[in-house]
Amino acid sequence: MPDNITGKVIVISGAIRAALTDHAAEAGLAQYTGDIVGGIGVPASTMAGTAAFAISRPDDVEVSEILFHPTVQPV
Repeated sequence: MPDNITGKVIVISGAIRAALTDHAAEAGLAQYTGDIVGGIGVPASTMAGTAAFAISRPDDVEVSEILFHPTVQPV
């Protein structure tokens, strides 16, 4: 492992438009979450960009936690 990588970054996300909501086991849950996430969720590429930021930081910067969510999502 390179010297500048500590091995972990905690990422907490809000609503992300991804296929995960299509695979809910409980009846109606996929539709419910799909409607909410589909209306306010950010694209999965936004999550990917956030992860890329965390791992491409300068050697003298440590990123230990990231919390992100769509601007319209209540927190």
